[in-house]
Amino acid sequence: MKGTLISSDFVTDKGNNLRLLEINTDTQIYNAYTSSLDLSDIHTAINDNSITEFHLVWKENIHRTLAPLISESISANCPGITTYGETKVNKESIYPVIPSDSTDKFILRLAYDENAILDSTYAKKNSELYYLYVSASQSELVPEYYHSSSVHGVVDTLSGSLLENKAYTNIPDIIIREDSVQNTFTFLKSNGEDQNKEGFKTAVLGSTSGSNVIVQQYAIHSSSIDYGRVKSIREYGIIYDTDLKYTKIANGKVNSMFDIPTGSITEIVSASQAADGVDISDQAFVEVPKKHFYEYTTKPFKKYISDGVLGTEELLLTGSNDPNDNWIALHSASEGDVIDSFHFDGLPDSDDLDVIDDFFSEGAGIPTASYFSSASIEGKRSFFSPNNEGTRFRVSGSDDWTYIGGKSRILVYHSASNHTQYLPVDDISANSGVFLYDVAAFPENTASLYEVTEIEQVIFENKEEMIELDVEPDDVFFIKSGDANTRVISQMVHNIFLQK
Repeated sequence: MKGTLISSDFVTDKGNNLRLLEINTDTQIYNAYTSSLDLSDIHTAINDNSITEFHLVWKENIHRTLAPLISESISANCPGITTYGETKVNKESIYPVIPSDSTDKFILRLAYDENAILDSTYAKKNSELYYLYVSASQSELVPEYYHSSSVHGVVDTLSGSLLENKAYTNIPDIIIREDSVQNTFTFLKSNGEDQNKEGFKTAVLGSTSGSNVIVQQYAIHSSSIDYGRVKSIREYGIIYDTDLKYTKIANGKVNSMFDIPTGSITEIVSASQAADGVDISDQAFVEVPKKHFYEYTTKPFKKYISDGVLGTEELLLTGSNDPNDNWIALHSASEGDVIDSFHFDGLPDSDDLDVIDDFFSEGAGIPTASYFSSASIEGKRSFFSPNNEGTRFRVSGSDDWTYIGGKSRILVYHSASNHTQYLPVDDISANSGVFLYDVAAFPENTASLYEVTEIEQVIFENKEEMIELDVEPDDVFFIKSGDANTRVISQMVHNIFLQK
């Protein structure tokens, strides 16, 4: 028997009706919900079917709190289980290895699986999820939307409520979202007092194209507006068995991370555009700046969303042992440039992220067989986070922030485990005994360390360019971190770069 954990997000519209926004696998159950998990239906399924083996497929970074809670619940309530197994899946993997099923086994999958229709079709593509309800004549249970494709043709349920938010100058009217890409929303607000529904709809649809775009009503209830934050309802459940039974295991309300902006959207955009010499008075709608994404949704900052390093961060060109010379911004670097690198003896020479993430060596210290080297930039690519989000950290004794993608690996010494290893920036907590190596002190000092004392996610005012590099032969480069231009080992950029 197989089961899959999912989360479902609902929003209450102006008429006080719940509408399903999306479902997700690879979902994290937050601590506020774990104390009230109800797995009784799963216990019953296991006990009634004489199941003796329980196997959990999970990801360490997402499910480290949930996985033991589930195992403890099964152990306490399913006396017939004599064998426990688990498969830990790499945080970036979308093709987990799933053990074979049998009549005496229950396999509970928490990790995303591209091979599963639930994941790759209905969780990944909202157009498919919504069409399930439309085709069953239950369109009132999902947002009003427009989508055109060769699969289902034109689906248009946008109706009289299209401009129901018009009275609220600080609330969007429409969301344009990429169908199969998470967190890529564009919020639109009608412009002009005389705007009518059909004219607005025609203008919006005329600005979009392609089967990967959903034009969706922005549904919000007046209670959220009065409260000052967007609210949604999240439900966690498990779909299991061959007849796709469903059991709810937890639910609760979720608020947006930030308050709803109070100013008029059109006035804010108008002032910004006017500064650039643009007049928006004749436009049917305006686009809400990306930085407001986390004010108009209840989504948390998504981990592992970006690779690379902020383009204004600096790396060291080769030719000088003085760390004050030859620094160049990443966005100014070019393929063929030769940069300072470092051969840290014992690091894996691999493009496999599983190998990179599994690597560790005991203790702190740079091996004496290590040496300064140079590397050539073999590839360079730009990346922009969807909603101006980013990650930054500071090390002990420094006032300077280093801006780096949360998915990027940096070499650290982790005192709790006594390991030198690569960690994604998003897996690092401040003041948790995670240290960066001061390579500039080598070879006189092989264990000069700087603790990560601050780390936080930020929203940039404007879109900022992140740079991914492929450097060879040694897979590391230096970036400034600290007031003294301390050189630290950065992430193995090319390992992520080559896998895309």
